[in-house]
Parts: sequence; C-alpha cells; structure tokens
Amino acid sequence: LLSVSFGLRPNDKERIYMEVFDCVYHGKLNFSDAYNLPVALRKFWIKKTTEQIIREQKDEAEKLKIQAR
Repeated sequence: LLSVSFGLRPNDKERIYMEVFDCVYHGKLNFSDAYNLPVALRKFWIKKTTEQIIREQKDEAEKLKIQAR
C-alpha cells in the first residue's frame, strides 16, 4: 500500500516561513498573526506591502534626483 500524505514538503515549509518573515519584517505583523493569517490574506498582505515598498523606493529615488539638480 502506498501512503498518501497531505503534509507539507520541506520546500513548502521554507516558502511559508519566508512569507511569514516578509509579513513580520516588512509588514509589521507579529509572528503569530502572520503565521495564522489565511493563505489568501497572507498573499494579499505580501503583495500590497511589496507594492508599497516599491512605491516608496521610487518616490525616494525621484526626490534624490530633484535634490541633485
């Protein structure tokens, strides 16, 4: 008989922990809240946080360009 497992594979665990890290480090959530977020909400949180960081970096670069003139 073959054993069927619906558990997480090692690379799945690493991906989840990276998502949790991103939520904690960049998204200012605590570990427990980030870890217990439903998957769809965690992915949404990461997407929005990433968009915000990119927007802030572009704004900062534009500000530095203006100051350099």
